[in-house]
Amino acid sequence: MAKKKETKKVKVAGATKKKAGSEYYIGVEVNDLVYKGEADSLVQALLDFVKSPEYPFAVKTRFLLKYGNSETEKQLIWNVMMARRKLKLMSIKPQVAEILSGQLENNLAQ
Repeated sequence: MAKKKETKKVKVAGATKKKAGSEYYIGVEVNDLVYKGEADSLVQALLDFVKSPEYPFAVKTRFLLKYGNSETEKQLIWNVMMARRKLKLMSIKPQVAEILSGQLENNLAQ
């Protein structure tokens, strides 16, 4: 028998229903984790991901971040080594999430 690969799906409060006024959303796929969240800003969405109980402290596969607002959607893919560095830094220093969200907002504006 072939084994089926199982993925963990994390449900965030308010992720299934569109919040009134929530402008940005993110979707993260790393290891066997699939995370989806919404917030009023990308900074808050990233910080909610970092504070979630399913935050991956060990990265074994590539990191896929889907982000966007009501108008556009973009993707960001990191290899394993880059994802390990960035995720470790984001868990220690919240300023890294602010810098990353600024870069992502600039990408959405282009």
